Order: sequence, then structure tokens, then C-alpha cells
Amino acid sequence: MAKGYKRSRILIDARFQWSFAIRITVFTWGVMLLTAALYSVLYSLMRGQVSQPDPFADQSVVTFYNLPNIMTFVNGNGGMILLGVGMITVVSLLFGLLVSFRLAGPVFRMRWVLAEMSKGHLSGDTIRLRNGDELQSLYDDICLVRSHWKTALAGMQQLCQGGGSAAEQLAQVHAQLLKFDIGDDGQRGKTGG
Repeated sequence: MAKGYKRSRILIDARFQWSFAIRITVFTWGVMLLTAALYSVLYSLMRGQVSQPDPFADQSVVTFYNLPNIMTFVNGNGGMILLGVGMITVVSLLFGLLVSFRLAGPVFRMRWVLAEMSKGHLSGDTIRLRNGDELQSLYDDICLVRSHWKTALAGMQQLCQGGGSAAEQLAQVHAQLLKFDIGDDGQRGKTGG
């Protein structure tokens, strides 16, 4: 019977998770820089063409003021801009870690199951992933392979324990082995030798 588990750590694979979070943050910074550059270009193009009349001027004299210089805006609001960039950086890192948490747990579990399979340990309960974890279908496929191998090997074990001559048992095990493709040329059941 499958049992669930609850992760107690957020950083399961710290290298993968920090790398993922930093990539999300760098992408966010790239979007911010591209947006700022586009805004700056559009602002510069419009600056020479757009002006606003002074509403308090004498009606006989209409004075037009150009839009303010963008550097004046940046210099006057530098603290707020740095605060905004800092907040966006923190939010991006937290978002990256949160998303990677849903990836790293299943990857850790899959590596564990595959390591156990490579050692020949096919017994034991299958542990389900948590609700909301990513890569659920891949994990299910790995568990299905594990189950098929366990069934096939149990069948071969049972054949060897059954009655009959050694030649008959060997022929039955060979028939079971023919179900697996182990040849390099892709031919089912063909063993080199």
C-alpha cells in the first residue's frame, strides 16, 4: 500500500534549488531592464514632440514646458527605485525557491527509487508524492517499471522453486527473460554471446 510523506525541509537539493531561484531572478531583472530601456527610448522619442501648456499663464501668453528629463526623475527617486528593485529581487528569489521546492522533492524521491532499483531492492512500499508536486507522471512511470521488474523477478524466482528438472526451470526462466530487451541492437530477448 502506498503511503504519503511530509517534507520537513525546504531545501532538498540546495544546488538545484538555488540555481533555479537565481535563474528566475536573473530573468526578472532582464525583464525589468528591458522594460526600463524601452520606456527610456519611448520617453526620449516623445520628449521632443509632446509639451504641455501652462494652465496658470496669462491667456495672452501661452508657455509650453517640455516633459522633464528622465535623469531628473531617476535622481529624485533613486531610493524608491532601489527599494522596488530590492523587493522584486526578494520576491523573485522566494518564488524561485517555492517553485523549485515542488520540483526538487520529486527529483530526490525518483533518484532514491532508482538507486534502490539499481541495488536490486524492489521490495517495500511505494511512497506517493505530495499533492501539488511536479513530475508526478514521471514518478508514476518509474514506480510502474519497478513494479513490473518486481513481478517478473518474483515469477522467475517462483519458477526456480517449483518442481521439474533444472533444464525445464532454465527454459521457463529463459522464456521470462525473453520479455526484456537487453540487446544493444534492439532485438527483444537477444543476448550477446
